[in-house]
Amino acid sequence: MTLTLPAIDPAEAELRRVALAALNGVRVDGLVLSARIDAEPERRGDWLRFHNGAALAVDRLDGAPLRLDAGDGVGAAAAIERAEPLVAAIEAALGLTLDPDTLAAEPGEGVIVTIDHGGASRLRLSVPTTLALLPARPDFAPELIAALSLPAMLSVEGPKLAPHDAASLAPGDLLLLGGASLPARLTVAGRTCSGRFDAARSAFHIHSIGAS
Repeated sequence: MTLTLPAIDPAEAELRRVALAALNGVRVDGLVLSARIDAEPERRGDWLRFHNGAALAVDRLDGAPLRLDAGDGVGAAAAIERAEPLVAAIEAALGLTLDPDTLAAEPGEGVIVTIDHGGASRLRLSVPTTLALLPARPDFAPELIAALSLPAMLSVEGPKLAPHDAASLAPGDLLLLGGASLPARLTVAGRTCSGRFDAARSAFHIHSIGAS
């Protein structure tokens, strides 16, 4: 099996890393920002372009859909004013100054970062790869731990079988383990926890934590 990974320009790869690290965990009005970069980001929408080449689309604000209508300058200005706390937080996190330029149907070339503010607001920020960022490190946000993916392996010690019983097993045979929990090891990020696995409750009970 051959796995082919897409080629990414080093400058774009670094921008992706820096932007996600800076935006995830920023706290605004009691809620935490979470940022991601989709494989095929949505480019359609009402985009507010800035003088430095960045652009912003506000899909939802305070729980309601939002449009920046180029034909309604007053309404667009009022909508942008409502989003100012989020825009200011993004500026501070990335070390950018976002001076509005014009409204457009699409952003310019850049990496599109989708930013959620709790479940209330969603923005899309387009950042040119040539734009220099001066990121700030956000505070630790426990709310994001549930979305953190870590590779883990659970090793369960099965029941002991006599050699002649094991030799009689064939593919498709059903082996009943009983209701008792089984000795097991859970390995996460290089650390191994010893304990017991309760198959009936799909629960792992830790006894001790080792370094490997």
